[in-house]
This record gives sequence, structure tokens and C-alpha cells, in this order.
Amino acid sequence: MNLAMTAQPTVIKFFAPVIDATINALMQAVDQKLAAGQHSFTILVSSPGGSVFHGLSAYNYLKVWTPLESCFTAPVANDYVYLKPGSCCTV
Repeated sequence: MNLAMTAQPTVIKFFAPVIDATINALMQAVDQKLAAGQHSFTILVSSPGGSVFHGLSAYNYLKVWTPLESCFTAPVANDYVYLKPGSCCTV
């Protein structure tokens, strides 16, 4: 394992509606980085919303596979909401 690669979190930008195709792509991107040895992620989210089912699926997947230091940020009314896995926010 390349320790230099895993020292910095992988940043994934999710700027899309929450639908099956976009959530599948997000999970595939995380899967690829996990297979490459990366275990720290920062997910940047900007979304108009979408499927509650697929949003909860992504949240639960990321909560299981990413460490506590990863975070989720989402621009909301020109402010940012900062969530750690295990927390929840509805805006």
C-alpha cells in the first residue's frame, strides 16, 4: 500500500441530482478508491435533491465504508452544512 497516497483524503465532487445512475456512479468511484488502498474521503455535495431511497442508500453506504474523519458538505442558501457520518441534516 502506498502510504503517501492514503495520507490525504480523496475528494469526490457530487454535483448532480440524487437518482439511481448518479448514486451508482458515486458508489463505484468510492469502490475504486477503496480497492486502490484509499480509506479517507471528503465528499462535496451540491444537489437539487431527488430520490430519498437512493440518497439514503448512498448515505448508509458511505457511513459503513468511510472513516469518521470524512465529511460531507453541501451548499445550502449560501452557507455550508457540515455533516460527519452518523449525523443527519434535512434542509
